[in-house]
Amino acid sequence: RLLEELAQTDDNAHLVRQTLDGLPETLEQTPELRLMHARALARTGAGRQAIKELEAVADAGVDTTAALEVVEQLTASEKQGADVSQLRARLALGAHAHESASAAIKQLLETDPSRAEKLCAELEAAVHEDGNAHVGRVLTELYMKLEKPQEAATALRRLRDAKGAPPEALHRLASDIAGEYGLSANLLAVFVEAA
Repeated sequence: RLLEELAQTDDNAHLVRQTLDGLPETLEQTPELRLMHARALARTGAGRQAIKELEAVADAGVDTTAALEVVEQLTASEKQGADVSQLRARLALGAHAHESASAAIKQLLETDPSRAEKLCAELEAAVHEDGNAHVGRVLTELYMKLEKPQEAATALRRLRDAKGAPPEALHRLASDIAGEYGLSANLLAVFVEAA
């Protein structure tokens, strides 16, 4: 608990980092300590090491909101590469932080457009696995950014079927797709139900 409090301030981050650097086996076995280590690394300017720690804890079931805070801190202070953007998007989706996820995806597509198809596949898999409406909404927006109106309309229909977004959001997304690409049967159904 004391280390956690110390890790919250820049003044003590070096002490926390030094302490945790000396406990590699414990870090491997304790995701919460690893997250604290990532926070200390980020606060002491060791961004690359912090990203490695965050990637390790992302799959370990730690609090994604807390991990996202560390990534957000890193993105504010360092040049954001594709790996950081992808990690930020993944954590933001897990934390249901829609705006952060959308911003990270936009940054990822600007940094490395070749990752778009893989990202779409990962989001599709997450929607099918969890039925997570938040991910469905991000997927719909991603297809729109990639200029894939049919896929966007299909993702929007699934979002509607899952009752995963309020009618206003469905209407806005359907309007955006229709305004850019024209009205389809899928979009018409969303408009009627969202009204």
